[in-house]
Amino acid sequence: MSIMPTLAKQPLHLILFVLTILGNVILLSGLVFLFHHLTYHSALLMIEISVLCALLAPWSIRMPSGASWRPGIPLLLLGIFTLPKELAILISLPGLLWITARAHARLPKYLETFAHVTIGLYISATVYAFMRHRLGASFPALILSIVLTLLLHLIINRFISAMIVAKREQRPLLDQLQLSIKELHWGYLNSYLLVFMSALLSRHYPMISVFLATAIQVGIFSAINDYNKVKLLQKSAWTDGLTGIENRNAWESHLREHEYIPFSGSLIVVDVDNFKEVNDQFGHLTGDEVLRDVADALVSSLPRPARHFRYGGDEFIVYSPHPLSAEKMDMIRSHLSRLRQSKGRQNLHVKISMGLATASTSAASLSEVLQLADMRMYEEKQREKMPHGGFEVMLPSSLLALTVAIEQKDRYTAGHNLRVAFYALKLAQKMGLDSQRQKAIYRGSIVHDIGKISTPDAILNKRGTLTPDERQWINQHPVTGFEICKKLGFTTDELDVVLFHHERFDGAGYPRQLREMQIPLVARIAAVADVYDALTTVRSFRDAWRHEEAMDYIRLQTGSAFDPACVAAWDALNTPLTLRDQYANWQKEPFHA
Repeated sequence: MSIMPTLAKQPLHLILFVLTILGNVILLSGLVFLFHHLTYHSALLMIEISVLCALLAPWSIRMPSGASWRPGIPLLLLGIFTLPKELAILISLPGLLWITARAHARLPKYLETFAHVTIGLYISATVYAFMRHRLGASFPALILSIVLTLLLHLIINRFISAMIVAKREQRPLLDQLQLSIKELHWGYLNSYLLVFMSALLSRHYPMISVFLATAIQVGIFSAINDYNKVKLLQKSAWTDGLTGIENRNAWESHLREHEYIPFSGSLIVVDVDNFKEVNDQFGHLTGDEVLRDVADALVSSLPRPARHFRYGGDEFIVYSPHPLSAEKMDMIRSHLSRLRQSKGRQNLHVKISMGLATASTSAASLSEVLQLADMRMYEEKQREKMPHGGFEVMLPSSLLALTVAIEQKDRYTAGHNLRVAFYALKLAQKMGLDSQRQKAIYRGSIVHDIGKISTPDAILNKRGTLTPDERQWINQHPVTGFEICKKLGFTTDELDVVLFHHERFDGAGYPRQLREMQIPLVARIAAVADVYDALTTVRSFRDAWRHEEAMDYIRLQTGSAFDPACVAAWDALNTPLTLRDQYANWQKEPFHA
């Protein structure tokens, strides 16, 4: 393919082509000057600098942008201050020939490399000579001339280097320039400072200044190189090799560091539910791609200052120092829900479960919030699980999001809705209800407290006795939940659970003060499950009751708060293995999407 159409279509290539020609013409003029004007003193300096530069030439550090940092550059710069400009451009030739030959490069690469270094040295040397002539021989003028010359060389060298790397990496020049600026580390600055001091010394002791500069530069480079190796080892210890995010070691270290520090942000626990099926059906390479995609989606959804950790094989933790809103959670779900592999596997669907927890008080510890987020993740994982009755439970995602939002209002009630659903389902099965009513009880119990979304947090979490107005707020939540679920097409039995689960057998409940058989059976069953879980759960105003204490209370309330038939079945259900233990075992069962 002809070079001319390529140059015409790509301006960067054309600019580099012109610079390459210009740089090599300047280099040839320097060779001509060498044969006519070389002095003994200049020859000694050229040999010293050239040999030292050639010895240092193989040393380099590859930067993330693709550019290289070489310790021999400062020695080349000393030629600007100790040699005529025509000779200063020649001292780099031995080293450049060596490093280009070691890379097995072709002729165009030799010419491009020569031009890159030559242009930077020649322009800098020309400017230095001009300023020395114009500013005079005073010491302040010397300092100013050296500083401006070094600054000019840094700009020219980095700019041409950015163009070369941008062409090689097929990267926009502006992006490459930004990367190059970010990479101006202390090694660069120290090297130029070293040249500045050596340039001052070279006025009287040029050969000694070159030798000292070499020794110091070797020390600087070795220290930076060792530091980079240590940094790489540290990164490998704290970074997950597959996804590129932080690993479990990093998370546990972070957890230890914040053990006694109050946490006021949010945590998200993420789990790929069907990861084993993905591996089994599509292979481990596809499974690896799924994990990388999940990590990328989390990072893009929540960039810094959030931190992202791969906690286990298919589990992730997202740490945010600031509280996360429900809208942000929906955005993350949207990103994760679009995870598909396009490599001929259009039927690959990735099922993700997530648990969000936000510290409700400034005294909340990070480990407590993690435990809460983990519980909510498992609750979400189980919500659409196939319960023991064999029916499928499907709830609108918007309603599930509201359920999670309600539990976030009170961190002590995490998992309450799912536990009540499980207890009520087992009680319905024990009492012989058909599968349709079992399904209704399960679905209704999942959302039985959905109406609390409109109840102020201050009322839900109040430690003392409620005022009459506050009690009215609480008594209204079944009606509010009923109205929400009615609009979403819930069945009559499901709506009965939501509306009547706080009715009492003696008629002293709310919101309708129904009694005995006026209360639908599904609601009488849910009432027992709801009270039992409330009693055996830690609350902000009391500790959790023991199982036997809760059972004694339910037996004592037989005929007043609860249907005797429901209590009898409940007693039988909790012998010999309590429902709390059965629930724990059920949670551990594998999920099948």
